[in-house]
Amino acid sequence: MGKQIKSGATFEPLKPGSYRVLIKDVIDIGTQPEPPNSGYKEESKFAIVFQVFARTGAALLSKMGDPVTVEKRYSKKFSKIKGKTPAAMRMLAEAAFGREFSDAEARQGIDAETLIGRPVMATVGVNEGGRNVVLSTAGYADDEPDLKTDLDNTYYDVDPSREIPGEIREYHRGLIESSREWTAVRGGPTPTTAAEPTSREYAEVSAGGGDADDLPF
Repeated sequence: MGKQIKSGATFEPLKPGSYRVLIKDVIDIGTQPEPPNSGYKEESKFAIVFQVFARTGAALLSKMGDPVTVEKRYSKKFSKIKGKTPAAMRMLAEAAFGREFSDAEARQGIDAETLIGRPVMATVGVNEGGRNVVLSTAGYADDEPDLKTDLDNTYYDVDPSREIPGEIREYHRGLIESSREWTAVRGGPTPTTAAEPTSREYAEVSAGGGDADDLPF
């Protein structure tokens, strides 16, 4: 069994730049509610967690010795925005598989679980709150070092008929239990799972509950 990331650890945000990352977790958080008049369309999304590595291929560690991860939420759309720009999820998949997908393949979609363990380059920024955000991803060059990890990987499909597995972190559990799919069957989240994430978790999640690429369309 691989290592688990400890929660609540002290964490310094990464400096803005391009980083070598492995796709660690793909978690279906369902359709997240948006505030009225926010201008955002409610869409079903994945929370995708990336483990970050140094130029040498060694895993980056926090001051507490924990592997560093960053996260981005992706709409499940796999088409092109207004027929031109590929949706963020499609761009991630193309970066992970190292090729472009045809429109026919895009209509069919992919098995998101097959993204786990694939390396990509991630452009990471820092928002006004001092938290890391994944701005974009690109393909991983053949001459880059191999990235290896001993962390556990997690894949989850939202399913209100079943209990959420224990390996799902509390922050993601709260998102899942707040989703339209979950509340339609089970009602709202409990106070425990809906709690604010720790400072460590804040550093790992995209700010504002949204994806900069997930514009209304």
